[in-house]
Amino acid sequence: MYNLRAAELDYQLRFVLNAGALTDMTKRIVLLSALLLCCAGLTAFPQDSPTQLEIKLAQTAVKNNEEFSVSTAIRNTGSEEQVLEIWACGYPNRWKADNLSVHVVSEGCLKNTPFKVQLKPGRAYERKMQIRVELAPGSSQHESVTFRLGIEGGDYGTAWKVSPIWSNAVTVNVTR
Repeated sequence: MYNLRAAELDYQLRFVLNAGALTDMTKRIVLLSALLLCCAGLTAFPQDSPTQLEIKLAQTAVKNNEEFSVSTAIRNTGSEEQVLEIWACGYPNRWKADNLSVHVVSEGCLKNTPFKVQLKPGRAYERKMQIRVELAPGSSQHESVTFRLGIEGGDYGTAWKVSPIWSNAVTVNVTR
């Protein structure tokens, strides 16, 4: 397009910023907008999380709406120790599925207290929870349902700040 040398481009930019039509307030708005765009770019493209979620099914064939166990692991893949804050009986309440047919079974208790788990690099916090698959009405008698589980919110301490982080995908065969 235009073949401008750096000095000419610098001169043109200074001319635009110093033009009588631009007030001091306009200059400030332009500079603030540029700064905000730079910051927005940093949040839109975050660094990879030092945390990895893994899930394993206890069984690969279930009946529609039947609860079954899934093993979860929150693994520290970073080079520094991570601290998780885990709730004693609200652990499943933070998880969600990326498939609308899959539901994490929440659990309740009389006294839900947090505890901290320190994860050294390469170590994982492991825990089982219940899920169920609910096939849509009118669907076939047998379906394969593939899903991932992710953690909703960033309430697990320093392990991650970006939400959600998703697990590996698994497939379960569901019959009516």
